[in-house]
Amino acid sequence: MTDIDTVLGLRRQFEAPAAHHAPRYFVIGADRHHGGTQARALGASMTLFRPFAPEDLLGDISADCAASFSVELAQIDDVVCAGVDAAHRVFLKIFEGLKAGQGLSLEDVLEQEEVISNALYKGGLQRWLEVVSLHHNSTYRHCLSVTGFAVAFAQHLGFSSRDQRRLARAALLHDLGKACIPLSILDKPGRLTEPEMAEMQRHCKLGYDLLLQQGGFPSESLDVVLHHHELLDGSGYPDRLSNTQISDVVRMVTIADIYSALIERRSYRAGMDRHEAFLVLESMGGKLDRDLLRAFRGVALGAAT
Repeated sequence: MTDIDTVLGLRRQFEAPAAHHAPRYFVIGADRHHGGTQARALGASMTLFRPFAPEDLLGDISADCAASFSVELAQIDDVVCAGVDAAHRVFLKIFEGLKAGQGLSLEDVLEQEEVISNALYKGGLQRWLEVVSLHHNSTYRHCLSVTGFAVAFAQHLGFSSRDQRRLARAALLHDLGKACIPLSILDKPGRLTEPEMAEMQRHCKLGYDLLLQQGGFPSESLDVVLHHHELLDGSGYPDRLSNTQISDVVRMVTIADIYSALIERRSYRAGMDRHEAFLVLESMGGKLDRDLLRAFRGVALGAAT
């Protein structure tokens, strides 16, 4: 049994992990020379010595915290931007490379997975989404958003780093077939007609065929690319799968995909408020995995804080 199977079997027991913040230490010493040296050796950010005036103490601590916070934010931004850039390189391979007849290998994806997972672990989903929102290309923006939610979901459930990368890989590739959809449909500034929607729905099978032709991609990636629009009640596409025919990895990416689409802005509409979008997911009844949806609540609404 793999890690992902083990965790999903116990998923009702998982709670959102607490945020990790590096503690700041302030040491008050009596000996200005030896106390300061010992404190720094123990990792103190600064040392304070008696006697001191309360207003001076408050000012020193505030200044140190502000400086430290600025440095930490800059470091987080670097990590998040590196993760978004890594995902963007994969999308360039997909949406530009495939159109130009260039192949996409599993190695192209594998070398970016850890950078993406690390960015979401250190920077958090909210900062990821803020950086993603600046992207001008709506298709890339959606894929980046889904990847962020999928990896954050895996982290929320306590998946191993290996399984987090598996979710990152599946999410990165899920809309691969859109590279084969005409831009007139893909970038249409409005709702699609029925014939256009039918053409758009072909992206699942087109993406699956592309990966199959390239070779080397794991079965779960192929499964997600082909089936991320399937629903548990059999009303999805392209194969109208239902219930146990739909894997847990597909169920997770489907939730992330639908939620991301609801909160993203479009040329013809504004994105939904995150609480409103989650209510839409809950209103879908038996179409989505109820256990996973309850677990996803902390990811979806936690990103709004």
